[in-house]
Amino acid sequence: MRTAGIEVQCRLAEGLPPLELDPDQMHQVFYNLIVNAQHALQEIPGPRRIEIETALEGNDLQIVIADNGPSVPAEIRNGRHLRAQNA
Repeated sequence: MRTAGIEVQCRLAEGLPPLELDPDQMHQVFYNLIVNAQHALQEIPGPRRIEIETALEGNDLQIVIADNGPSVPAEIRNGRHLRAQNA
C-alpha cells in the first residue's frame, strides 16, 4: 500500500470474543474489500487512506473497512454488511 501512496489506519478493539467463521473465507472477504479500496483510490489524488476498524456493539462484532475514494452508488451500496454470531 505504501508504494501506491495509501495510508492504512487500523483501530482494532481489544478483547473481542471468538467467532464461528471460516478463517479462509473471511480472509478472502477482507482481501477483496482492501483490493477494491486500493483500486478506487487510484482514481483520486492524495491523500489516499484506508481505515480498518473493529468494535463490539452489544453481541455484534462490527468490522469496518473504509476508504476516502469515490463512493459506491447508492443503488448498489445497500446490503454490503456481514453478520456473524459470537462463538
